[in-house]
Amino acid sequence: SKSIQKNIQTELKNPETNMDKVVVAAYYLERYEKYQSFTEIDLYRILNIEDITTYVNKSIHSGFIEKIPNCEPIEKYTLTYSGEIYVKDGLQ
Repeated sequence: SKSIQKNIQTELKNPETNMDKVVVAAYYLERYEKYQSFTEIDLYRILNIEDITTYVNKSIHSGFIEKIPNCEPIEKYTLTYSGEIYVKDGLQ
């Protein structure tokens, strides 16, 4: 999905790190694609980053994404308010 990647690059500050890319992709999915929640597969489909789990975990640790409890067998995530502000403020 090159068009989504292009939108992420141009519309939403150019993310430098893989963690930033994950947070921006999460924002994009919820804001523009109207996802209620997303999986690592959804993020991988947009970003195509190796070892995406690592960066999802970093995003969780930073408070930008949270895991939705009791979503078995596939874990689902949602962007936190902090994550939304982080993206809107240009990844500062």
